Amino acid sequence: MSCGCLAVFDCKLREYATLYGVKPELGRGEKRFEIDESHPRITLDPNKCVLCGLCVRFTHEIAEEGVIDYLFRGYDTRIGPPLGDTIADVEGKFIGELADVCPVGVIVERPPLTKPGPWKTEKIKTVCNGCSLACEMAVETYAGLLVRASSVEDSWNRYLCDVCRFERPWEKTLSGPLLNGKPVSWEEAKKFIESESYALVLTPGLTNEEIEALKAFAERKGVPIGSTVSGSPSTATLDDVRKARRVLLRADPEKFPLLKILLRGKEIVEENYELAVTEDGEVLNVPALILRKGANAEGLIRAGVTGIPKAERYVVVSNEPVELSGETLVIPAGRWAEKGGTVTNALGMELKMERVMEGYSPLGLFS
Repeated sequence: MSCGCLAVFDCKLREYATLYGVKPELGRGEKRFEIDESHPRITLDPNKCVLCGLCVRFTHEIAEEGVIDYLFRGYDTRIGPPLGDTIADVEGKFIGELADVCPVGVIVERPPLTKPGPWKTEKIKTVCNGCSLACEMAVETYAGLLVRASSVEDSWNRYLCDVCRFERPWEKTLSGPLLNGKPVSWEEAKKFIESESYALVLTPGLTNEEIEALKAFAERKGVPIGSTVSGSPSTATLDDVRKARRVLLRADPEKFPLLKILLRGKEIVEENYELAVTEDGEVLNVPALILRKGANAEGLIRAGVTGIPKAERYVVVSNEPVELSGETLVIPAGRWAEKGGTVTNALGMELKMERVMEGYSPLGLFS
């Protein structure tokens, strides 16, 4: 049994129909509903829906976004966005999760690839580098292509936001070194590094192992080292978050979407709180979840690599351009999908990440 959709390798309806010998003739009928392809990354085909309600439950009860619901009654019942809207009109941070929740290919993700699929992908477990929560996820690959990110059922976070799915930070990097914002050759970059008259600045786009290796290089060469991260370490654990009923919220859930799920059902207050969620690193007398940009900001803090040293020249290991007061060479940190090792997230968890594919490492420049 097959309908040729992108979910052909994961479809539970196809799996059970094959297992129990269901004849396709029993389900024949006309396509009665229009397929919604208005969203740049999601297709909604109500014709395949078995009305299991998993997507409706997730968006209303877990994500609390309510982007889709049951429409009409009886034989005409289907799921979709509010009447008059398309899937592109609704606003939410967990629209992509609906594709993982759906068991039959009604809601599917369209990766930004030229090959239309479907693909029988290999799932490789890693973590998202979109923020310091470092959500566990899988990157699905096919014949050397990075197809999509998907959620992992036994992960601490369970769900994955659209920043990771649609913005795909795990595949981004600089194309080459930059000197004062302008591209330079790798040979020029190597000469700059060999001069040893600079301060080394790290960023959260590095694993714990890369941080330790670069710390050892700096110590060996007598080079000052710091990072773009500063402030106090996060002190809250996942257990603290789950147990807290009253929360001081000074972080933006639009920047850290998983907060919507982590803080579901909790009372947001300004005093007598049991947990603080902030972005500023303020030291408080309760467990504090301090959120920052980049997966391994907490790893840098716990390694003692914080703040930018005073220097006239800098070498920065980053996947984004960085401007500092002195002459600044930015070395690409490397695509996140090409890294393996561990990171420490804002909840103090040391998370293992498998290398999705082989590629460049910045450590080769610091031998």
